[in-house]
Amino acid sequence: MEHALKIGGEIVAVQVTPAGDGRVIKIGDRELLVENIERSDDWLTFSLDGHRYAFRGKNARDFVFVIGAEACAAFQKVRAGAKGAGEDEGGLLAPMAGQVLKVFVAAGAAVEKGQRLMILEAMKMEHEILAPMTGTVTVVHFAEGQKCQQGDVLVGMDAAE
Repeated sequence: MEHALKIGGEIVAVQVTPAGDGRVIKIGDRELLVENIERSDDWLTFSLDGHRYAFRGKNARDFVFVIGAEACAAFQKVRAGAKGAGEDEGGLLAPMAGQVLKVFVAAGAAVEKGQRLMILEAMKMEHEILAPMTGTVTVVHFAEGQKCQQGDVLVGMDAAE
């Protein structure tokens, strides 16, 4: 699963992939192996590089809040209207709240204008999400079965040169 978060004023792609009993978290070129994940109420405890960490988290509509004994942070989710995430800069936005039924592309895929990228189910209807231009998919933010809100960035694209 891939997310776009604004961290320190910069939009960063964060990819989370299952790995055994843990997750591999890729932030840019850096990969972190998070192991021994335990959840209890709002607390998340895990091992990273041989150290044990415990954090409380809150996943809100526009932010992810993380609070620990030694640090806290708020990460802004990149959504409609966020600088660098709008349609004018290659972001495809969810027209309404719904659930992703099918994803037809992955990051790095070359696509033609009008090509089907996703099918979104909303209000008991299927809506095709089509490429607005010829180019390359840079990021797919939602996997099949995930729910999105109106205005969420579904797919990032760069226009062909």
